[in-house]
Amino acid sequence: MKDHRTGRFTSSGIHVLIKGGRGSEFSAPGLTYITEKRIERLLQRSLGQNVGSGAIRWGNIMEKILWEFHLEQKGYELVSAKSLFHPDPELSTVWSGIPDLINVEQDEIGEIKCYQLKKFAEYSVCLMQKDIELLRTDFAQEYWQIVSNSILTGHKYGTAIAFMPYRRELELIINEIENTDIMEKYGFKPWEYRFLVEGSIDELPYIEIGGHFKNVVSFKFEIPESDKQLLTERVILAKKLLES
Repeated sequence: MKDHRTGRFTSSGIHVLIKGGRGSEFSAPGLTYITEKRIERLLQRSLGQNVGSGAIRWGNIMEKILWEFHLEQKGYELVSAKSLFHPDPELSTVWSGIPDLINVEQDEIGEIKCYQLKKFAEYSVCLMQKDIELLRTDFAQEYWQIVSNSILTGHKYGTAIAFMPYRRELELIINEIENTDIMEKYGFKPWEYRFLVEGSIDELPYIEIGGHFKNVVSFKFEIPESDKQLLTERVILAKKLLES
């Protein structure tokens, strides 16, 4: 299979395996997820359409902008172009993930989220509380993605990051897109990002300097060993169903 995520539980979707359902080891979404992965194995291809919406394209390019503008000089390596697998040979066949950032010196992985305005605000409010329990409860998908990728990489700490450019910063970003090779550098198709350069800047997401939120909001935490163990146990259970 060309796509290493095909037929494997991925860090971005693995949160649905955590909860059990009534009379079942897994909830209905968890069972659906396992079934979809089984079908992918039969088809030898992903069930996804790979069609990017404007919000997805915004997130993809802003991830790279955040790294270039704010994180490249802080010891982070951008690794979001490569799939990783569980180090155990048995689990590597069913478990993969793609972290955004790794900081080897800090024993840390980072996950970037570049949401639209409403969700950026909601996620940022959560991160600003510096509360693992709140993050686990209110943003389970984001939390378990970090836990999963920490298991795959063997890192102790995770950092959840939200990014929204300031208006002035967005003007500079658009200038970069129009006048540098940044699109080519990351393999972006220019026609997919016309909405960034052809419309009004006020139609795009941004925040103003001096408001409640900074443009980069982050929360670094030590990932509980108990959650790593729990997630591993859930994947082992799901593997039995997947391969049955």
